[in-house]
Amino acid sequence: MVLTNRYWRDLYNKINWPYLLLSLLLMAAAWYIAPYIKNMGISYPALFLLGFLSTANIFFPGPIWLAALPLVGEPFLSAVVFSAGSALGEITGYLSGSSLKDLFVKSHLAHLFNKYGEWLLFFMAIVPNPIFDTLGIIAGASGMPWWNFLLPVFLGRLIRYLLLFYGLDFVGPF
Repeated sequence: MVLTNRYWRDLYNKINWPYLLLSLLLMAAAWYIAPYIKNMGISYPALFLLGFLSTANIFFPGPIWLAALPLVGEPFLSAVVFSAGSALGEITGYLSGSSLKDLFVKSHLAHLFNKYGEWLLFFMAIVPNPIFDTLGIIAGASGMPWWNFLLPVFLGRLIRYLLLFYGLDFVGPF
């Protein structure tokens, strides 16, 4: 594809500027107040809350983990706390899907998801992707028990954030 002026103009028009500016403002505010949160000794509850908010709704920016970086203390505990909040935040999509259970339970897709869904959730939770909320809805609609949903999501997110936080700890402190 050749990049033209029209390409850039179309790209510019597709950007949701208020959302982008709000995201940048929220991250700047989080970075600004991070030292105060650390001094108050509530870094881990703040990490849990940021993890929860990053996945519980669509109003906060997707890469909200960037706002959590200044709060990271010991990488292992930080990853566990942030992953727990993130996994619990994904329950919103699961609960939305469980309200569709009557429409979905008898389908072939529901059968496949009940058979292989835990592995799919685990691997997709490791990789940041925009379709994970859809998997949560499918998990709820297929009738998957909530503990079979939360455990692979937590373990996948734990691997993701262990790699991220230990990698950043190796590069240097914030």
